[in-house]
Amino acid sequence: MSYSLEQLFDLYRQAFPANERRDESDLLHALATPAYSVLTKDHHGELIAFAILFVPPGKTFALLEYLAVHPGKRRQGIGRELVKAAIDQTPGRHLLTEVESESNGPIALRRQQFYARCGFRRIEALNYQLPLPGNPPPMQLLVYPRSAALIDRTELALWITTIYTEVYRCSSADPRIGQMLATVAPAI
Repeated sequence: MSYSLEQLFDLYRQAFPANERRDESDLLHALATPAYSVLTKDHHGELIAFAILFVPPGKTFALLEYLAVHPGKRRQGIGRELVKAAIDQTPGRHLLTEVESESNGPIALRRQQFYARCGFRRIEALNYQLPLPGNPPPMQLLVYPRSAALIDRTELALWITTIYTEVYRCSSADPRIGQMLATVAPAI
């Protein structure tokens, strides 16, 4: 590891507003488990970008939970490199990511456009609810599909339930899961 955890968390705080960040001790604990990996990019020993991946064993998806590039290093292809590395590291799995809805302003719109250029698609009719304390912004769940086949709502329900229970430590009976899925077609 060519970076320190202090560098990682400094960039984490710079890149994400407080209402989109997990508790740092909880994230640190998660990073120590086999389901998590961190992809990094450094420049002269300084961490300039990272991607945090959650890859649950035995599932058909992975979650690109966080992607951050130092503000002074953006628009140089570094984020795209990390997304490609995340795709390459999760063969055969759909890759999901949680992104602010474009209604949150120009930065959120740029993020949506970035992921679209990387091949991600919005899961239509799903108003994703980020299960964090406080007042998280409206979100979208995007998918980098591994095939042209439609995704069954039952499979989507499993993905969201896994994210809620294994990433955010919510109950599998969390009512937000059903609320989100109620507006989604049987196949997307």
